This record gives sequence, structure tokens and C-alpha cells, in this order.
Amino acid sequence: MNNNVYKLKYLKYKEKYLKLNHLLGGAAAAKVPTRIHGTRFQSRFAEAEMARRLDIFHAFVEEKSKLKRLPSQEVIREAERLEVKDMGIAVLISILLNTEDIPAVMKKYQGLFQRFTYDNPKAQMNALHAMEHLIRLDPTRITHTDKYLKTMYDLEIIYEEVFLNWETDNNPNVPKDLSDKIRVSGARFLKWLKEAEEESSEDEHPGAVSYTHLRPTRRTPISYAVFCL
Repeated sequence: MNNNVYKLKYLKYKEKYLKLNHLLGGAAAAKVPTRIHGTRFQSRFAEAEMARRLDIFHAFVEEKSKLKRLPSQEVIREAERLEVKDMGIAVLISILLNTEDIPAVMKKYQGLFQRFTYDNPKAQMNALHAMEHLIRLDPTRITHTDKYLKTMYDLEIIYEEVFLNWETDNNPNVPKDLSDKIRVSGARFLKWLKEAEEESSEDEHPGAVSYTHLRPTRRTPISYAVFCL
């Protein structure tokens, strides 16, 4: 395929890419430049092509989410067919978790989310970035950051090392001041995660999320729920 063909396809998908990248809180990939040169055509076309596939997956999940029961196996097969599992988790979060009771919906779709994030740190980081974007859409959610993070941990959607990497990670698609506030709001959970090997006798504050009943353990095999979809 010559460069002119790449350029035409690139321009065709660039606008769609940028729109989807914003919707997913930047999970689609790095920023697409206004102009590209030489051998960079192929790599940039690949990014635009990935955006096209994510757009197809987004439309697919959005349509299936209107059904009385989400056909999880169909969603998984479509993500595999399009080869978007790394970033597909951001699509799922942007659609399924854009609701009032986020932890309850996380539990409902635990098995589905795990099929995207199991042993996949990249997908897990994309999930956390997508969660940041949900908070950006509704800033009142920031007070529940601690609960969101703990639920993702309890359900083995995100592993401890990814949480710790996320603490110092920069999401360029969320304003830095908001990104910092989100991490401050989740600081108690992150602190507990780092110090959980040590027995603590500190009293829990009334109404606070309780962590004393739980200590990080070695990762367990993928949840049985995954195989019951």
C-alpha cells in the first residue's frame, strides 16, 4: 500500500479517532498529530485503524447494553475479533459504569471485566484511566474514589502493582489538577495497599471504607465467575 493510500485512510479516520480518544479518556492511544511524514504513515495509520475498530466495538457494546441481559460472551468474541481487548475495557467502563451505583455494576460484570484485564497490566491501566474519565464527567464521584479502587481490587479486576504504578502515572487526557485530586481521594486505599503487610491497630473512622478485614494476598487464579458468563 503506497503512502497516498495510507494518507487517505489516515485522514478518513483521524476525526473519528480524536472523538473516541476523548470519550475514553485517552485510552485509545497517543495523540494523533495533524500531519505525518515519511515512514510514519504506516504507524499512524495503524493508530487510526485501531480507533476505527474501537469505534465499532463501542457501537456494539452500546447496542448490546440496551438488552435486558448483556450477552457477555458475544462482547468478548467481538473484542477478540477486532483485537481490541487491551483498550476494550475502557469502552466497557465508559458505557456500563456511567451510572449511579458504580461498585454494584462492577460486581455485576466482574467476570466480563476480568476477561479483559486478567494478567494484562496495560488493560488494567486503561481501566483506571477510564475510571478517571468517569469522574471527570461527574466530579461528585470523586468522593467515592476510595470505594471504586477498593472494589476493583476486591474483584481482582486490577492488581496491586498496577494501582501503585497508577499512583504516579500521568493521564494526559484528564486535567492535572483533577488527576491529583483523584489520587488524593484514593490515597487512603493506596496507603493501605503499600502498608497492608504490617498489622495496624488504628481505629476506623465512622462511615469510612473499612480495610482491616482484608489483607493483600498472592494473586489467585482467574475467578470462577469468568467461566460462568
